[in-house]
Amino acid sequence: MDIELVRGIIEDYFVVIAYRGSAHEYTNSIVEFLVEPKSNNIEQLFDELYMKLSSKNIIPILDARQGVLTLRLIEKPEVFHIRSIFKRILPLILFLATVTTVYISGIYLSMGYRELVGSRESIMLDALLYSVSLMGVLLVHELGHYIVARLSGVPVSLPYFIPAPPASIGLLGTFGAVINMRLPPKSINRLALIGLMGPLVGYIATIPVALLGLNLSAKIPLSEVHKLAGNLIEIRAVPLTLKLIMDYGIKGNVTILSHPVMLAAYFLFLITFLNLLPIGQLDGGHIVRSLTSTETHRIISVLVSSTLMVLGMVLAYTVDPIYMIFVFFSVLALVLTGRREHVGVLNNLSILSGKYRIIPLVYVILLILTIPIPG
Repeated sequence: MDIELVRGIIEDYFVVIAYRGSAHEYTNSIVEFLVEPKSNNIEQLFDELYMKLSSKNIIPILDARQGVLTLRLIEKPEVFHIRSIFKRILPLILFLATVTTVYISGIYLSMGYRELVGSRESIMLDALLYSVSLMGVLLVHELGHYIVARLSGVPVSLPYFIPAPPASIGLLGTFGAVINMRLPPKSINRLALIGLMGPLVGYIATIPVALLGLNLSAKIPLSEVHKLAGNLIEIRAVPLTLKLIMDYGIKGNVTILSHPVMLAAYFLFLITFLNLLPIGQLDGGHIVRSLTSTETHRIISVLVSSTLMVLGMVLAYTVDPIYMIFVFFSVLALVLTGRREHVGVLNNLSILSGKYRIIPLVYVILLILTIPIPG
């Protein structure tokens, strides 16, 4: 890192009081500058500085220590510049593997559905509709994160889909998908927006899936349900939005036999709710981190995970076994992300501001609309 060159760039935006580092360090160097802003709009100054320095493979981190602004510069690791062929094609490999396991799940669910309705026609079509619905919404969710991250200047991977065992052993064929942010966002505003957009567009995309699933599902008069006794699994915990759709769409004394597409909508709403929980690096964790300090966020993560674990066991015993997913998810989230410190943002002086202050409200509304309620 050529410190004198970098200092010249910094001085376009900040007054340099002092710095620590050697002008002869050119690799793997970390340099700290004590600075003062040249205007009151520190966030804009930092954003412009970030654009200049990142083009030279240097990442700035702005913080305040005892009232003094500290600008720390880190060279991008070599991993950002060189990627193996395997890493380039891994997202495609995982996507194709997940499509396969999801489609196998769709066939299993479709065979069960068609057996109950007394017709073995359209099994392959039902499986295809299930697969497209589930994979399509998951892809929309991840693209919501991906596009906003790229527009925000955050280097991010393509979505990594995670295949899972098929529905014949109780799973969906997928554990969902993730993207990897290779650097923290520049500001709190961007962190909150990246966290929100995935669940928001995924939720919106799930609504037409639910409507299609309801339309495809068989309607059975309540007087004839006893004929299928022993072959049905009644789900007594339904995400609020799906319950509202069902209450609006089901008229008369009937119940529905859920088509695989309806099951896809059910689990998509449920996955959205779980993703919105304020735990670790989950989407809800990003949003809550935009409102709190790193330590407060860590405490909230642990408390929510622990509470969810106990609540899941109680509700699974008293209401519906489906709530055991709370237990599984809380343990997984606690182990993987709940106890780790959140990566935060590059500009640690930034706060949620302007139009971005609506994000917490939208977050709470989404959380309510997707929560599985007994009924």
